[in-house]
Amino acid sequence: MKLAGKEDISITPQLIGQKGELIPKPVPQNFEYITLSKDKPTVIRPSDFRIGRVESGFSGEPPDVFLYINASSVAGDGPTTQALQASEGLKRIAQYLGKPIYYVGPDYNGSDIAESDWTGSLPDQLTSIPSNSASIQEKYDDVTNGLIETVNILGQKGVKKIIAVSTGYTGFVPYGFKEALVIANKNGFNINAKLIIQDSSLPDTDKPSEILDKINGHPIDRFYPKSYESDENLEVWLITNNWLDFNIKWVRNRAPKGTLSASSSFPFTPEYIRRWQQWRQVSKEEAREKLIALTASKNPQFAQGLLTEDAVFIPLIASSGYFNPDSIGKWMTEDQFNDVITGSRTLVNSLLLTSDKVKRPIILSGVENFVNYINSLRIPYVEELGDHKNSGKVLLVRAPRFPQSEYGLYHRAADVSIHRTTQANTSAEGVIAGVPQIILTMPGNGYMDTQKMDKGAYIRGLRQYEVGVSPEKLADRITGIINDPGESASLVDLADTYFLQEHMNPGTNFFSVVGHISGIPIPGFPNENTVFKSNHSK
Repeated sequence: MKLAGKEDISITPQLIGQKGELIPKPVPQNFEYITLSKDKPTVIRPSDFRIGRVESGFSGEPPDVFLYINASSVAGDGPTTQALQASEGLKRIAQYLGKPIYYVGPDYNGSDIAESDWTGSLPDQLTSIPSNSASIQEKYDDVTNGLIETVNILGQKGVKKIIAVSTGYTGFVPYGFKEALVIANKNGFNINAKLIIQDSSLPDTDKPSEILDKINGHPIDRFYPKSYESDENLEVWLITNNWLDFNIKWVRNRAPKGTLSASSSFPFTPEYIRRWQQWRQVSKEEAREKLIALTASKNPQFAQGLLTEDAVFIPLIASSGYFNPDSIGKWMTEDQFNDVITGSRTLVNSLLLTSDKVKRPIILSGVENFVNYINSLRIPYVEELGDHKNSGKVLLVRAPRFPQSEYGLYHRAADVSIHRTTQANTSAEGVIAGVPQIILTMPGNGYMDTQKMDKGAYIRGLRQYEVGVSPEKLADRITGIINDPGESASLVDLADTYFLQEHMNPGTNFFSVVGHISGIPIPGFPNENTVFKSNHSK
């Protein structure tokens, strides 16, 4: 089965044997159930779910209620596509079990990200958590107070077992959840909970701080290590997402102690995957024509770039904050920022060589901070597209902000796209859309562990490089993709294979893993009657 669109994504053939039943992995004679370790992280492998080494639900029982907590919005990022997808899948798990589900987080009135039902949606809101807190201590305070109110309401409803999924790896939610459960159980509610923290990175444990604020007693570190430690009331899971599998064992040296850690696919629903699949039906030329029409009035420089005769279009798809020095100390280290800067220079230098090799101008599209930085370097033959006649080899253009309904055009218009890591859901979306990509891992240093996670792409024959790669080598690889349709197609097919292996494996599919933790044991989930059935298919 390919992602090329001839067949809908269906997990059933991957899960069933000839008699229609999933064939479990043989149970070894030394089989032991996994128990949570309090003094180190407990690592769960995909096979551990499949052979039943991991408890499903609460001693086999499902929860009384589900919560979806938008921690990424609490941290200041707003509702993201990934958050909405995680929420949508959790709603289906709750529906399958016949249990209520609520949203806890900042007030949410919709956005252009959630413009269509295929992007996902949030459940009914139970309680609100302010999203405009200025300091780390205020964020801890606001989240804790919001979760105290939440758990109190649920306790009064008679709830005893809670499954919560939180998008975002900061310590605000686990810290507040533990505080809330302590208070609730002192009041006689006797509630137990499991918290599943979903993100593509693990919390920062490079330089953890356990200092508490002298005034309100809350942590001063957004990755306060003790936030994540499971206790008698709360079991804390860290689910790390990627679109291809990686060796989860290195997490033993990274994850906070007292947690259970597993790897999984991105939380993409079938509708979302099918929607991105549909972009494969749009050719590169059609995508460019549509983008020109969409951007001609509001972003004329971008449209001009796509109109440049015989130009190669290469987008660098990475968030603006990675190129902003103000991010240092907030969520990036100085080493990480310098890594991004090094990678940016490597990319531009390699594209200058690529332009010489293909004898065509390169249109390099990126976020405003990236373009501003490259402009400041005043590199010969690198210039920003403008009203004047451009004669550079690498022509910079600021990427417009596209709503989801048009974002696939931006991917499909590319000859090859550059992604900073496989950890980004945009990289996964590019795979589904059938666009050849190069992974230039940045930042590779520090807690995001992009080097470790991206290394799997290199080992499997995909095009992954670190920022220290020579511009000559990177230029050769980019030139090969541009000049050789066979090279381009083989990379797309290879990425398809690894995406499907991760997404279709019940031990790594995000929703089957969450379903198992919630009380729907593997085998038996997911299937087409639950998460993997499209509500809109005919």
